[in-house]
Amino acid sequence: MKTKKENYFKKFFKYASEYKFLIALITIFSVLESFVGIISPKIFGDIITSLFADAVPGQPFANYDYIFKSVYMLTAVYLLFASCKSLEKYFSNYVIEKISYKLREDISKKINKLSLGYIEETSYGDIMSRTFNDTEAISFALTSFLGDTLSSVFMGAGVIYMMFSISWEMSLLSFLSFPVIGFVIFLSAFKSKKYYKEYRESIGKINSCTEESFSGYETLKSFGAEKSFEEKFNKISGSIYKCEWKTDFYSSFIAPVMGFVGNFNSIISCVLGGYFVVLRGFSVGNISAFIAYSANLNDPLITIGSLANSWQNISAASERIFNILNAPEEETVESLGSVDLNSDVAVEFKNVKFEYKENTPVIEDLSLKIKKGDTVAIVGETGAGKTTLVNLLLKFYTPNGGSIDFMGQNIRKINNFEYRKHFGIVTQDCWLYKDTIMENIRYGNLKASDKEVKKVAKFIGVDHFIESLPDGYETIVEEGGANISEGQKQLLCIARLVLSNSDVLILDEATAAIDTHTEIQIQNVLKFVLEGKTSIIIAHRLSTIKNADVIVVMDKGKIAEMGKHNELINKNGLYSELYKSQFKNV
Repeated sequence: MKTKKENYFKKFFKYASEYKFLIALITIFSVLESFVGIISPKIFGDIITSLFADAVPGQPFANYDYIFKSVYMLTAVYLLFASCKSLEKYFSNYVIEKISYKLREDISKKINKLSLGYIEETSYGDIMSRTFNDTEAISFALTSFLGDTLSSVFMGAGVIYMMFSISWEMSLLSFLSFPVIGFVIFLSAFKSKKYYKEYRESIGKINSCTEESFSGYETLKSFGAEKSFEEKFNKISGSIYKCEWKTDFYSSFIAPVMGFVGNFNSIISCVLGGYFVVLRGFSVGNISAFIAYSANLNDPLITIGSLANSWQNISAASERIFNILNAPEEETVESLGSVDLNSDVAVEFKNVKFEYKENTPVIEDLSLKIKKGDTVAIVGETGAGKTTLVNLLLKFYTPNGGSIDFMGQNIRKINNFEYRKHFGIVTQDCWLYKDTIMENIRYGNLKASDKEVKKVAKFIGVDHFIESLPDGYETIVEEGGANISEGQKQLLCIARLVLSNSDVLILDEATAAIDTHTEIQIQNVLKFVLEGKTSIIIAHRLSTIKNADVIVVMDKGKIAEMGKHNELINKNGLYSELYKSQFKNV
């Protein structure tokens, strides 16, 4: 586990390595900033010493020339401090925001490469949490970590050096409290470690819970499950509260302990300082400077103590981020060479085997040829492997055995982007994004003109519905198509499919949510759409695929029967049983 975490940090710091020059500048400004903090108490001490150097009882005294020079010097020093502090903060914030931006960009790119298996196993809310909440947490923690760490280390080292240069005895007495400080910092970091991780995971869960409640709002309301959702939400929210409270509780020990130790050191410094001034001839200015250094030592120690908790936050967030960045990707090929479309066989499955879980086959030794221009219907009971076959064809999954050819070429040797351009698909769960109806149809071909979009909509017969809306084609489709019916969504998706003009058309239960009248209308349209196209139709309504060139009947991941409608009916096999069961009451 330790090695794994070190790898996370190593990968994380690769992002920072791109800004070596700026980090070097931040380091320089931090050193200068710390140098100002180190020398200013000494200058004050020298001023106090000079005031007492030639003191005569009852007479005014002052070395005004020295005092004015010292004031000028201090003014210049503090101007330098302000400038360095501003520049250090500016560049550190710039680097931090760039790192956060790059992390979000890489997550976005990674999401487009993730395997379908990973997407199905991970909730959308959790992925969103990793993209935004976790990167924001890293950004927030790094804001204090990057600049403050450097300046605190330099400041602490410089202050310790100056304290020893004034009095090693007083310094050693002051440092007796360090074990207490170290123990408090260690305890705070150790105890809060697991709560930071739980907190980040709980944020992902509550995002998922919220996303599910909105996407399934109608179902939640119709089943009266509000109370159940509320209990689930409150349970996760309670976990977040507990984690936040625990981390705040343990981290809150640092500041008061540091404050007490600092005040105690100041008391010791004052008492010993008075003793050394009277009996050892120490200058008042040096003792004043030592007391100031003793107090200044608290600030870097408090900062370093707080940074221990920031480090835990970075650790928990970066682990979640790199879990998704290291997630399995779908297989891809770098070459973008075009596909030769001259083969007579569009798609061929050769002894394909596939299983989601080990030793639980979904597709078993399946072989199937789909000729170019043919309409192939795939039917079978739920769980027979119909949709899985399409997912394998589209390279969403990789077969565990056998191979799939497209136009005579093994699909594993074709670039995913180039390969999928040849396919257009409409599924039962029609996906529309929040934009105009015009843009949702144009999604099938982003280069299509408005005129071409309207022509396709009219061809499909969906134009009358669109034009009846107040804003026509400019009507905004709400997220998930919440403001239009399921049938209308499927019509729009079929229009998108037609506009794509793909070589292979796939309809996976594409008319499942459409009424009988509209289905007949769509079937008539599809006769023209599918003409000359290679098409694969998955359907439970067997009346919709009677005219298919080939009907493939699947059962438990295997091809049970194959042929035309009349042939399969006459066989009195599985297809005949399925067909008769749908029409026995007609």
